[in-house]
Amino acid sequence: MSDYTPVDTPREANLHLAASDSLPLDKKDADMVRNCQELAAKRILRYLAGTRSLGITYKRGAMDPILLSVGMETAPNQLSASADADHAGADDHRSISGWAIMLAGAMIAWSSKRQPVTAISSTESKF
Repeated sequence: MSDYTPVDTPREANLHLAASDSLPLDKKDADMVRNCQELAAKRILRYLAGTRSLGITYKRGAMDPILLSVGMETAPNQLSASADADHAGADDHRSISGWAIMLAGAMIAWSSKRQPVTAISSTESKF
């Protein structure tokens, strides 16, 4: 892994793929798919090479950044969760939902996924 040039992120920043960026399934070649997977794996290895000294630190009296952003203080070892969704953020107008769970100032779980249906409003996408 020391042969890889380090990068700051595991994928390119602000990279948004559209459905039109992909060929129809019947035209996809197995070698092309393998090459794409290999490129993604190499990018992740470059990221890991540059972040070898980093880690997650749990602090007894840590201030949770999610709660601090809304003006709330945290108690030691506090567990907090946050969720959000955008509205029609992709080419197909489906929203993306995400959530994060923090313990003692460090993230312990998260998820982000495209919603299965198109929301008519931002309220509906968040619901």
